[in-house]
Amino acid sequence: MVQKRVSRSRKRELETPDEFMTYSAKFLEYTVNHKASAIALFCIFFLIIFSFLFFRYYLEKGEKKAFFLLSKSINQYHLQLTKDNEPEKAASVVFKDFDQIVNKYSGKVGGKVATFLFANICYDSNNFDKAIELYKKSLKYFENEPDIYNLTLSSLAYSYEKEKDYDNALKNFKIIRSGENPFLKDEALFNIAVIYAKTGIKTESLNAFQDIIDNYPDSIYIELAKERVAQKS
Repeated sequence: MVQKRVSRSRKRELETPDEFMTYSAKFLEYTVNHKASAIALFCIFFLIIFSFLFFRYYLEKGEKKAFFLLSKSINQYHLQLTKDNEPEKAASVVFKDFDQIVNKYSGKVGGKVATFLFANICYDSNNFDKAIELYKKSLKYFENEPDIYNLTLSSLAYSYEKEKDYDNALKNFKIIRSGENPFLKDEALFNIAVIYAKTGIKTESLNAFQDIIDNYPDSIYIELAKERVAQKS
């Protein structure tokens, strides 16, 4: 997924009267709002390579068919997206194909990879209900792959946040925070802090920002976390 401009709606979601007002905060907000897409783009690339490596070892007819259809659908989606730069239109072109792969080949590696990729496509096209459904399936498929599992949890939480279902968004970000795998923990904490701030739970918001300062000094969110804590000191 190619990085895109921050939507006005996303900016409005994150802003409160006293939040993100300095230049550094706005710059970091821009970075944060692109992070989900950047990580997803990396993961898509990784999963495609991962898929074709598995393709060499899965010679069974159904597996080959799943990978063939997945490759075809991915290419079609990106061609349409490059042509029009309209995620909703590109998603509509491949929706039926991806839905078929996800449902018909759910027991195959190709079908499992397709589920995660289809969820990303639905997220980018603002079809958050479908994205949530698919990310939930992906959690079951990748529960033994810690990094991809955390990425899926994060993506699921972002989807709930877009739907303004803050309870479920917090629930999934907190699973990342409390887990043993450090991947995306600082991002989860940042989002926990932002959601608490948006819902008026200021103390918990500041605690999450402080957690970033105390435990993740190399995080890209560190300066913003320090700024938020300093505003309340």
